[in-house]
Amino acid sequence: MQNEWIIEVLGDLRAFAATNDLPGLASELEDTIVAATVELAQDGWAEDGAERHERTTGTVLRAVV
Repeated sequence: MQNEWIIEVLGDLRAFAATNDLPGLASELEDTIVAATVELAQDGWAEDGAERHERTTGTVLRAVV
């Protein structure tokens, strides 16, 4: 996934929020990570970014940070 970096950035932000006593923000960022993961999977971003494939079914992997 070419754009998986965004999941990593969101995970870093979530970790920061959790570490700095911002549980509401951490929770919202968790939801955002899930939404981003689903949308990137649905958009079918190609590994090399050269082409896109629409997908109607598939597996969504949740980032563990």
